[in-house]
Amino acid sequence: INYLRWGQYCVCSNYECPRNNDNEICSNNGYCFCGVCDCSKTSDGTTKDPKDPKFTGDDCGCPVSTETCIAPGKKEECSGPANGKCVCGECECAPDHFGQFCDICPDCGPLNCTLYTDCVNCVHSNTEGETCLEECRDTEGNKITTMLSTDERVDTSKLGRHKQCSLPTDNDCDIIFYLHYEDKGTSIQRE
Repeated sequence: INYLRWGQYCVCSNYECPRNNDNEICSNNGYCFCGVCDCSKTSDGTTKDPKDPKFTGDDCGCPVSTETCIAPGKKEECSGPANGKCVCGECECAPDHFGQFCDICPDCGPLNCTLYTDCVNCVHSNTEGETCLEECRDTEGNKITTMLSTDERVDTSKLGRHKQCSLPTDNDCDIIFYLHYEDKGTSIQRE
């Protein structure tokens, strides 16, 4: 870039404009003209080709396209409007979601502790477990694997990705159980 100044008192320049975190003038996505970024032009002031990516924002740092907010193999931005929205090429997630595409929710789907309270109550009150077949099915009707621990503590390092859940009982105690993923569904192990 040739750094230029012009105007009656040389108050305009092609370099005194908003910059991105890498200190690039107009994020290297637009042209600096008299303190304002023109995102429709290249950094040298020529009109952009219609095929070039389009940008917006004070520093031309926000892509207009939302492609970067769509997970590979998916169609919705940020895993759907209930999970998040695409802002400046990145997903802004709802409070209960996180991840690059707002696709992780610790209390949604199979990791929602309340989905398993009937099963946990049944297994807790009946150590045989055979009478709990109806209660111990997931939302798709598949049998949930339940494992009772004989130890006072469960070695959570052996669970892999897991979530600790707590279920209050009538006698002021809590049943602590863990949900963890295996290749086929969610399993429950209680302490």
